[in-house]
Amino acid sequence: MIDGSWPTDTTYYVLMRDDIDPKFLQYQLISRDLRRLDSSTATPSLRRQDLESVPLTKPRLAEQRRIVEVLEDHLSRLDAAADYVSAAARRTTAMVASARQRLVIEASVSAATLTVGQLATVGTGTTPSRSASNYYDNGDIPWVTSGDLSQGTLIGAKQFVTDVALAETSLKLYPAGTLLVAMYGEGKTRGTVAELGIPATINQACAAIQVNDEHLRPWVRAVLEANYASMRRLAAGGVQPNLNLSLVRRISIPLPSAADRERLLAHTSTVLEAAASLHRRTHTVSLRQAALRRAVLAAAFNGKLTGHRTDDEVIEEQAEAMA
Repeated sequence: MIDGSWPTDTTYYVLMRDDIDPKFLQYQLISRDLRRLDSSTATPSLRRQDLESVPLTKPRLAEQRRIVEVLEDHLSRLDAAADYVSAAARRTTAMVASARQRLVIEASVSAATLTVGQLATVGTGTTPSRSASNYYDNGDIPWVTSGDLSQGTLIGAKQFVTDVALAETSLKLYPAGTLLVAMYGEGKTRGTVAELGIPATINQACAAIQVNDEHLRPWVRAVLEANYASMRRLAAGGVQPNLNLSLVRRISIPLPSAADRERLLAHTSTVLEAAASLHRRTHTVSLRQAALRRAVLAAAFNGKLTGHRTDDEVIEEQAEAMA
């Protein structure tokens, strides 16, 4: 039964009956995907009447415990797969970090060091007034924010501005090849590096770096990406530390010989390509694991799991049907 004696809390308390196994009820509620019952309000929430209307099966207590035992055997194997995916993701991240660290360390040995400001022109953008509809309506000029930089190379935009915005504000249309650094933003955004694959405008949270020597652009980008953590440490401010254009201009860029730059870039590129391949594989495994978990839960409460070898076929069929 559901006890509603805590009306000011969003948590519902379920008082168990003696003929219901707690784990059986827990797994069955999970299998029903209660998020689907969220009411369509500004803040989705699960209402008491929604929860009370969830259809449940209640076999004999001994059968409930058998189902839980079989279910947990299957789920334990899926948990092992999830642990493998997490470990692989951590190894991939460590591999990339190691390659980038090597690039900076080797490049810094007996190499001249210049600053971003010496190697490039650094600028930023702005956010046109949202109250001026003619700055945004039917706009076709890409407008990039710091949150977009996680894409790496930007070949599209989520937001656009108009020619009027470009003419009447401090926006500048930066060419393809411009490097962008997130000066502030939510979570891990600050310090993220990206490159424009298309001409675009940017907001004030991005620093635009136009490298003077086109041949040095891949190198500058690689060094900035390798210095992600140190750029975040450079940030100054209050509650949410920020980078600024002055700090970006002072970032050091070691400049070894062209041959050494080419060698280090080639090694880093090889590692990044391998990491991307591993990421795609682990992502596929993760999606598969999640789909099988849903199928296992559905099969368990449809009375299709027996604990025998045929369970695998049943789960596969259930996964296909749910897909």
